Amino acid sequence: MSMKLTLRVPLMPDELTTDYCARLAIRNFRSASSFALDMGFSFSDLASGSEMALTKLAEISGEPLTSLQENQLHWMRTDRGHLKGQLLTRQTLRHGHYVGCPECFREDIETSAVPAAAAVRHRMHWILASVQTCEKHHIALQKIGNRTNGGVKKNWSDIANSIAHDLPALAAVAMSRSPSGFELYLINRLYGAPTESWLDRLEFFAAEHTAKIFGASSKPDLKAPLDGLNDRELREVGQAGFSVLNGGGASISRFLSDLKRNYVHDMAKLRTRALTPAKVYGHVYASLKRLEKNPAFRPVQQTVAEHALANFPLGPGDTVFGVEMKVRQLHSVATAAKHCKIGSARVLKILTAGGLLPQPGWSNHDAVVNAQEAERLIGLQMESITQVEAQRHLNVSENVMNRLIASNLISRHKQSTGVYAYRYIVSELDALLADVFRDALPVSPDTKGALSLGRAAQAVQSSVDAITNLIVNRRLKWVGYRTDLRGFSSLVVDPVDVASVLRQSHPSKLSTAATASRLNVSKRAVRYLIGKLLVSAPMKHPVSHKICHFFDPTDIDRFDAEYISLFNLSRLTSRRAATLKKELDERSILPVLAEWRVTTIYRRADLGL
Repeated sequence: MSMKLTLRVPLMPDELTTDYCARLAIRNFRSASSFALDMGFSFSDLASGSEMALTKLAEISGEPLTSLQENQLHWMRTDRGHLKGQLLTRQTLRHGHYVGCPECFREDIETSAVPAAAAVRHRMHWILASVQTCEKHHIALQKIGNRTNGGVKKNWSDIANSIAHDLPALAAVAMSRSPSGFELYLINRLYGAPTESWLDRLEFFAAEHTAKIFGASSKPDLKAPLDGLNDRELREVGQAGFSVLNGGGASISRFLSDLKRNYVHDMAKLRTRALTPAKVYGHVYASLKRLEKNPAFRPVQQTVAEHALANFPLGPGDTVFGVEMKVRQLHSVATAAKHCKIGSARVLKILTAGGLLPQPGWSNHDAVVNAQEAERLIGLQMESITQVEAQRHLNVSENVMNRLIASNLISRHKQSTGVYAYRYIVSELDALLADVFRDALPVSPDTKGALSLGRAAQAVQSSVDAITNLIVNRRLKWVGYRTDLRGFSSLVVDPVDVASVLRQSHPSKLSTAATASRLNVSKRAVRYLIGKLLVSAPMKHPVSHKICHFFDPTDIDRFDAEYISLFNLSRLTSRRAATLKKELDERSILPVLAEWRVTTIYRRADLGL
């Protein structure tokens, strides 16, 4: 069993085991490699996580084996390793040189009783390439030594001896700056502090790399690949990507939507090619596509795929990062034209007229619309006909056609622009014909009492559309059609039947004339009383279609019981109206309403009646 060394230094929580071994070697006036061999193990074995080397180090240092194992970077394969429960790759780490904070080194020396070379220590998180700022002193980390010399690897023991000597010079050039949110996130996550970020669902190395991918896409002015960026650019890229990813799925979707909105179109290709996620997402898509087989990046690939499927005109068989589109949800002008086998210019007009696109223009090629609605509009357009063709189809005149449209018996659809913007759907016209002919019986041209719709409308002072409404609503007792004609021109009705139905539209109401007769006043007086002492129901006359006023009989009876006109009072008392009016004025009994040459109304209670 090995004995504990007399000259020892403590293992710090943020110190790599290999760096601790180097400090222990310095404390015993040896280099790390020589010290390890003297103690019965190889420093390279310790760096690779050898259990035997870790056990030996624990015995001679007096530090718990578990602490040494926890602070050791264990390489599982050539490119991946575990550190404090986090999975890292060699691309995650800083290569070529050591970095450090001069203020941290100064505190190490001031707070330690051992020589300066053994006191200064390298922090664990300084090995991360994306950490370039001291989170404690807000100072940019400075290069303090190379990791190789003439092809020979160097360790902390080869660097630490010169730090105490170079410390004043390092402090003199120190640059103050605050750590970025991305740097703080990586440090906190490495040491197990709570982070509560969307990136936590990714492995450590995947989170770090994904942030740089998104950050590079947010800075189109950066032309170099990620591995060609300098430290300043790498720091900016990491923070930019972290700002996007830290907000979660909603923030990522907004970022991807901005990429799509700001995409610069190649006009030469725009007329023949639809937009694709690969073209719009650019560096994000290309980078994640190269990593498609790596399960560590699956969560972010899934999020990007969901946005692509929801915002691009993808159809069955299209896949984004392994997520397959089952049913087409969106169409662009180009995909709709290809699907419906018509020209893109025609599709553009149809979708614009249908309200799915803004004003016409080639910029609409990047817009996407609901696939089902777009196909419905295009299908209707391909089935639609002009008004002249619709009149021929129904066999009606232009005047009758316009009356049917105004009565909402026929729907017209704005499916284009210009003079022939409105069109008519053949299936809807056929449905109207089927409705009016459903109960119609065949008749001969000389059937007595049967008139065409136009002649019947003249006979009862109505209109063709009003009679058509009666047919559709099954209000007529009998409808026929001539076998020698077609369409609306073949329909015949009984004008007596039509007239009886139209004149029974308001059986429980009193017209203005009936009300005037009931109250024994003029129709002009009744119209004057509307809105003052009488309540009317304005309705369209069933025959003439003029606005007429109808009254509730109970309201008329109420009025007659409460009021009396001067004319009726004169008749009741057998006295002249002028004399009666003069006497009432002398008695200070004033009328409720009075309109010269129209009517004068008194309240019966004022007269004692």
